[in-house]
Amino acid sequence: MMQNQNHSGIGDNVARDKYEYHYHNIHKVPTQLTSKLGQDSIIGRIEELKKVDTLLNKSASLLLISGIGGIGKSTIASYYLHTQKEKFDYYGYFEGLESFVSELRASLDIQEEKMEESFLETLYKLRNLKGKKLLVIDNVENVEENQKKIEKILELKNSGYQILLTSRETMEDIDSLKSYPLNVLNPNDAKKLFCSIIEVKDTLLLDDILKYLDYHPLFVEMTAKTLKSKQTLTLELIKNKFENGDFSKVSRKRRESFNDYLNTLFNFDRLDDQEILLLKQLSVLPSIEIEFAFLQAIFNREDEDFEELLNFLVERGWLISHEKNYKLHQVIKEYVFQNYPPSFNEIERIGHYLNQLLVDPNIPIYLQNFQFFESYHRSLVLLKHENSKEYLVFIINLAYTYNSFARYEKAMSLYIKALSRNSNYTIYSYLGNVYLSLRKTKATYYCFKKVLRLQEQVLEQNHESFIPSYSDLAGYYLSIGNASKALKFLNKALTICMLNTNLHSQKIATIYFNMAVMYQEQKSYSKAFELYEKAIHLKMEEPKVNYKKFDNLVAPLINLGKLYFDVADFYKATPCYLKALKLITKYYGDGHLSIGNLYNLLALNYEQLREYKKALSFYLKALDIRTNILKNPH
Repeated sequence: MMQNQNHSGIGDNVARDKYEYHYHNIHKVPTQLTSKLGQDSIIGRIEELKKVDTLLNKSASLLLISGIGGIGKSTIASYYLHTQKEKFDYYGYFEGLESFVSELRASLDIQEEKMEESFLETLYKLRNLKGKKLLVIDNVENVEENQKKIEKILELKNSGYQILLTSRETMEDIDSLKSYPLNVLNPNDAKKLFCSIIEVKDTLLLDDILKYLDYHPLFVEMTAKTLKSKQTLTLELIKNKFENGDFSKVSRKRRESFNDYLNTLFNFDRLDDQEILLLKQLSVLPSIEIEFAFLQAIFNREDEDFEELLNFLVERGWLISHEKNYKLHQVIKEYVFQNYPPSFNEIERIGHYLNQLLVDPNIPIYLQNFQFFESYHRSLVLLKHENSKEYLVFIINLAYTYNSFARYEKAMSLYIKALSRNSNYTIYSYLGNVYLSLRKTKATYYCFKKVLRLQEQVLEQNHESFIPSYSDLAGYYLSIGNASKALKFLNKALTICMLNTNLHSQKIATIYFNMAVMYQEQKSYSKAFELYEKAIHLKMEEPKVNYKKFDNLVAPLINLGKLYFDVADFYKATPCYLKALKLITKYYGDGHLSIGNLYNLLALNYEQLREYKKALSFYLKALDIRTNILKNPH
């Protein structure tokens, strides 16, 4: 009898002869080796299918499609089989390793009953099949325990097989296996999938829902089917449920919620306490790719164990990794929140670090989209951790930063929430300044007067804390066109400054700046010039200028530039604007509204200087920023 030279050595010649006898003398093997072939339809995923075909045919005969649960690995693998099966002499589809022998028992006429012997007989008979062959093994689990078995199956490559596997786990220890990490649906495919189930007219609302689902195929499909099956459910209600943390409670039918599906996809049974804790902590961060270095900073971990821990969770299909970035998918976050909600103590370290960032004048530009802060804040609310002192400090700092970035409505909302927990006069002052920016004059006046009343109850006369309060009232009166009353309050503030000789020079500089604004409004230009120069001089003396505050060096430079513009001294206005631009870009980055306003001022100035190319360049930059802000409103 002929012996297969590619056999690995498991089993003996007697067993081979026995199997060969059955094969040649008793049984004809059908082209379709298994009873099941998986799904025969798919929506989208054109590029992914092309990639699978390329990798399997041109780069390797063995391919693993890996990714988190419910992401569409099975659909792609089985659909690929349906589209390619006519090109093969034999093909089969297996739902897990455990079905490998059972699915082939009839088609290959497997005689052995014991598990090990029947597995060896199956491999032997597969090796003896002639022609082109394709096997798809879906949802391979417990890779570490089953590695030897997997490797034996993959040796069929030497007998003319192409083998496509899917798993949540990576198989990096199997050298012969090419890996293709599958991502979520692209937005267009997600929309096609949703609308193939139920048509939706409000595409913008649908975009919000798909984005929240992070384009996870299973839950895109489930959400669409749930919407279709219930007359009382609308897209608006679904969005509200998602935003209020009720994702897992959405029910498709009686006694069948999204959380039931989450529990079929995920469980922590095979994870230890340290691995579970990290997933719980990551669940309060945004579901985006996060740089490894930033994760090290958040968790204060620079040890090798931390990286190994992250990589282990990637290998087990809990995290997504790309170029040293790590991501916890939104759907897994929902599973964690519903089934393993983190305690405040477990996430306190993250809050402490984010608080430090909020008060850092050089906040990293990549954090300025606020995703990290907003995700953490939302988590605290959903987990009902709002009663701690740390929460109050966090929302005040976040509101202050919102205000600095001209996100006034969000700042207002958080300050109001903070006041419901602590009616401190400082919070009223912050809120009043937000109202001032929003031109809510009555609310502004109420807050600033409330500050004075509260201070008068607890502070001695001429206490330095009255200085910002008088300055705030001056700003209010200036906003309603009452410059004389504004100047009166500024003089009160300046008097207290002079009485408190130990006061920081920056407070005096702020008074000078505000008084200069008053005189500029009254067209008393010489007085305004004098005070702006004094303010800038004092602020330049500060060793470390705080770029975060509105009353920093940037504001006097801009106003001095405007003053030069008002008196038609355009050459002197230019360096003021450029210095301000350099400072403000360092803090805000390139796309902030304040920078757009500065570009506009520079354009106007260059136009007056008849430098029209420069003027046009800055006008276009300003327009670009404003257009982007309108497209992505805060």
